[in-house]
Amino acid sequence: MAESKPKRTVYHVTPDEEGDAAQRWQVQRKEGRREVREPHRTQQEAIVAARQQAKQHKPAQVVVHGTDGRIRTEYTYGDDPRDIPG
Repeated sequence: MAESKPKRTVYHVTPDEEGDAAQRWQVQRKEGRREVREPHRTQQEAIVAARQQAKQHKPAQVVVHGTDGRIRTEYTYGDDPRDIPG
């Protein structure tokens, strides 16, 4: 019987359009059916926080979005749980 790999947690760093003016960026992740949002003042602060969390909860991935919503970069920590390459 094949051993199942743990599901990768994905942290998205995105602009926070719903937060107050002082909190312009957020780290988003899903926990089951619930979405968790963590506000930050700058994109760099959000990236640092997301990467720290991802390193503690491997396998994980950080996806950094720009102000236009496009993906700027990604960081992956731990084994990739997918069975397909890429």
